[in-house]
Amino acid sequence: MSASNSEFKPLPKRHDRLICIDSDGTVFDTMTAKHRCFRECLIRCFGFRGRDAECAAEVWDTVNLHSVHRGENRFRSLLVVFDAMRERGASVPDTSRLRAWTARETRLGNPALRAFLEREPSEELSLVYRWSRESDKAIAASVHGVAPFPYARETLARASAEADIMVVSHTPCATLEREWTEHGLVRFVMCLGGQERGSKTEQIRRASEGKYPPERILMIGDSPGDLAAAERNHALFFPVVPGREPESWKELAEEGLARFFTGGFAGGYQERILEAFRGALPGESRQTENGAGNGTHISPQFEGNGK
Repeated sequence: MSASNSEFKPLPKRHDRLICIDSDGTVFDTMTAKHRCFRECLIRCFGFRGRDAECAAEVWDTVNLHSVHRGENRFRSLLVVFDAMRERGASVPDTSRLRAWTARETRLGNPALRAFLEREPSEELSLVYRWSRESDKAIAASVHGVAPFPYARETLARASAEADIMVVSHTPCATLEREWTEHGLVRFVMCLGGQERGSKTEQIRRASEGKYPPERILMIGDSPGDLAAAERNHALFFPVVPGREPESWKELAEEGLARFFTGGFAGGYQERILEAFRGALPGESRQTENGAGNGTHISPQFEGNGK
């Protein structure tokens, strides 16, 4: 199986259930390391200095690790970060072209941005593209050997015996292939879906349409965007709660998976596990997984002082 081809091909149906699973922060504890790369490249590529650089570092981590924007596509995250920095008085570049592009592009990744720039050159978007590319290079050079969370490997092995499994992620396909192969997990999944394959909502819809009823589709993820993608497909959702990842995987291994396979997941059990998830990521968001809306509010308790 190769994840390098960004064109979606219908998956063979081997079981009567489908499990869709996010990667960063859900299976692998890579969020902090990868966002350090994004943050450092952001400061360097956009030339932030002094207080603006400090503000950029603080806001990037707040938005992407500790708010409801956790797990968002990198380009939409950049808009949220720049808006928050602007509110704190930092000097940030114009984002009008980026905002317009993210509003109409369905496959928010480097290939789509490169193709757009070839048609419509833009200094603003060229800088964004450079930041994105340099971030990927920094991640490829420095983020290696990050093991899956405890209980993840054995749970995936058990699940693959009774369900078709696909990865649904905002990470580039090539990175997914490297990480899932490096840790011997690729044999448990039928497809590695990265940013080139479209939004998570779109990936789940295309994989499941006409093959699996909603009550037999489970999305596993660590972000509100993962939950939104599940809800738009009327699928079930199991949260890997940030800061409680091993406990979440143990819960899935000991109870959640069995409930999914026997039909006892929806209802009270779903609501109980969602309550803990919602409490782990404070803030309000009007920006949805597929980009509708442009709200960027961050909960005041995380706003910092913009120094």
